[in-house]
Amino acid sequence: MKKTLFIILLIIISWVNSFGQFINNNMVGQDEITTQPLVLKINPLAILIGPISVTSEYRIVAEYATMPHQSIQIGLSYLGKNIFLNKLDSFSDYYNINGFRLQLSYRWYLKAFRQHDKLLGIYLEPHVSISNAYLSIPKASYNYQKHLVSYQNIALKIGFQFEIASDLFVDTFFGLGYRENYLSNEHTGEFEKLNYTAMIYKGDLKIYLGFNIGYNF
Repeated sequence: MKKTLFIILLIIISWVNSFGQFINNNMVGQDEITTQPLVLKINPLAILIGPISVTSEYRIVAEYATMPHQSIQIGLSYLGKNIFLNKLDSFSDYYNINGFRLQLSYRWYLKAFRQHDKLLGIYLEPHVSISNAYLSIPKASYNYQKHLVSYQNIALKIGFQFEIASDLFVDTFFGLGYRENYLSNEHTGEFEKLNYTAMIYKGDLKIYLGFNIGYNF
């Protein structure tokens, strides 16, 4: 799994280095300047269900302009017990879960579909997401009760970021990629790829469809 993460990071770094400067040189005029340095985003619906199905996600995302019409985006999330499952007597004491999610992407706004002075319009971005959470099951009957759940994926996303009011942005996106989901035994450290019946889809294809709401600082 560590080798997979390392390869993913190399792909992102290579992509940024190879294509970022090319796009800047060939698609952006010298007189074009991105005015806003930072957009902070949230998704209030993420608390309904997190990337790991038994969690709620408390997410904040920061998009920072690196050069005209290009940006880097970093997301940090806390993953806790799902707010709905926590209210059910059959689940409230059955499990505990705490963890985090890290997201990283680099974004290019397409020349034909962007505004002159803001990070708005249609964009493409490679995207990496890593979610790790410790799941403990106090009432479990098997030998170990605590696991590390790890969800990892890399994807290519296309999106549209637009302004609905002064400095208030909506960022919508769709993407396809590859995912790896693992469950580890805390005592042995061994990882097993998740493939259980509770998962609606058990393949390696990752599908993104979502949005964030942001404010331009």
